[in-house]
Amino acid sequence: DEKYWPRGFFCNGWITVDGEKMSKSKGNFLSLRDCLDFYGADATRIALADAGDTLDDANFVHDTANNAISRLANLETWIKFAFENLDKMRTESKDKFSEFIDNAFNNAMDKLIHDADQAYSTMRYRDVLRCSLYDFTSLREEYLISAGEDPSNYRKDLIIKYIHSQLIILYPIAPHFSEVIYKNSLKKHLPEDAPEYISNARFPEVDINKVDFAIVKARNYVQDVFRSVRLAHDKIGKKKAEKCYIIYAKEYFDW
Repeated sequence: DEKYWPRGFFCNGWITVDGEKMSKSKGNFLSLRDCLDFYGADATRIALADAGDTLDDANFVHDTANNAISRLANLETWIKFAFENLDKMRTESKDKFSEFIDNAFNNAMDKLIHDADQAYSTMRYRDVLRCSLYDFTSLREEYLISAGEDPSNYRKDLIIKYIHSQLIILYPIAPHFSEVIYKNSLKKHLPEDAPEYISNARFPEVDINKVDFAIVKARNYVQDVFRSVRLAHDKIGKKKAEKCYIIYAKEYFDW
């Protein structure tokens, strides 16, 4: 039956460390126990997921493992902050701008969930890591910047959805981190029929046909403008600009 055939094959040669062949003579030999002692299980798994899915030699990078520890710690700190301020968050969009950033955040989130699902299905774990950790984190940071620093500017249901979705799609790569946060912090904010453990949770289902790509593109454009403004402001030096004028065309003529 073809449905049970392998969906893909990946072959690796040497295991390299920081781009160099691993060997005892070079003094860069790492055992799995060494990695666990140095970085812990989840940071090691993240570094391995990032090591490569192609036919190139797998490359374990020490900085990736070190950075993974910081990323997970920062994520845990923010999640605790979010739950401590959950009651302050709004339950609906308060104006057109907040409606835009809410819808853009929600649709961009769904696209990343779908992309992570596709990457898992084809065993592209580096892409999974990009979607579930790097891009998901950037998406949240951009939403918070757009909404403003005060938690009252964040929409409560979207923040819960964000945390829930990220923990689930990150779980196969960082299971210990995801399970602890789910059990100790998230579970109480989910419906009563939510599973006791995240290992029993279903992967979020996203109908890609219902994702509003127009608003995702609009969001990306707005974020590009924000970045351009910040870069221009940084070039000013110590002086701080009090106003920023953005000139745009209300309509475009046909070519």
